Amino acid sequence: VMETGPLAISLNYDHSCNLYCESCRENIQTLTKKEIDHRIRFQDELIKSRFFADVEVLTVSGAGEIFASRVFMDLFSKIKSQDFPKMKIILRTNGMLLTPRNWERIKNIHDSIGMISISVDAASPETYFKLRRGGNYEALLENLTFLSKLKKERGFKVKLNYVVQNKNFREMADFVRLAKRYNFD
Repeated sequence: VMETGPLAISLNYDHSCNLYCESCRENIQTLTKKEIDHRIRFQDELIKSRFFADVEVLTVSGAGEIFASRVFMDLFSKIKSQDFPKMKIILRTNGMLLTPRNWERIKNIHDSIGMISISVDAASPETYFKLRRGGNYEALLENLTFLSKLKKERGFKVKLNYVVQNKNFREMADFVRLAKRYNFD
């Protein structure tokens, strides 16, 4: 018998994504309505459980895009920072949907966000187009500008991720400069 629940949980049960990156999948993926309903029921039980009460670090998601996920958007509408004061949330996203509108949609958890981790994999529009299929590099840069302002205002960390591949390894130094330009961690 454990005295507490887990201190860290990573939720990765929705692979829905607005992109189909070369390193990840062959096409855009979404869940069926039945799959969404099943995962939301599971999630609702998880939130109410003792298993969730002691969580200090909640990571969402590594399997898809959180802002394209009806499941995770439902989660963010149901948990509130004040209900879980010890919890810090790590959001993993591709950044394409990290817009002011979607930021407002997750306002319940703003005070809990400890880090936002963005998978970019490129430092040029040409490479981004090849690797982050379905994405728009200029729109990404706009979202990074928005995120840079949020980071300064709210004090959470922002990390950019880069999966080294044959098509992008020559841009590694430029990628570091990109992260520094926005004052990311």
